[in-house]
Amino acid sequence: HALVLHSIMDEKDEAVVGITAVLTEASFSQLYREYLEKMGILESNYRVQKQSADTVAIPVFEEKLTETVLQELRRSVAPGSMCSVTQIKNPVFSKRARVKTPAQELRRELHSLVEKSGFTRRSEEH
Repeated sequence: HALVLHSIMDEKDEAVVGITAVLTEASFSQLYREYLEKMGILESNYRVQKQSADTVAIPVFEEKLTETVLQELRRSVAPGSMCSVTQIKNPVFSKRARVKTPAQELRRELHSLVEKSGFTRRSEEH
């Protein structure tokens, strides 16, 4: 899956990383999330983020989000619900996306030990 990151300008005209999301009421978030996941639209590398007391932003793949999907969410998935497209500024990685596999952890530890012992690669010596 391609990840679409946007550069959004904040109040101070500084670039902020953002991702596309579906904004809806918190009470409908689980229904929306399940539907978006089933359709392959949910961007599960990022957390659902609370936007206000009663709304949440659900990260999605922008290129897969269509007006038809939004209409389906409103009409069939959660009738009477509100949804719109928004951007999550500075998205937070999900717990699953932050977890390292045992192989990744071993590689990191080995690299650290090799550096501490003073060994270098031959290509770095020349």
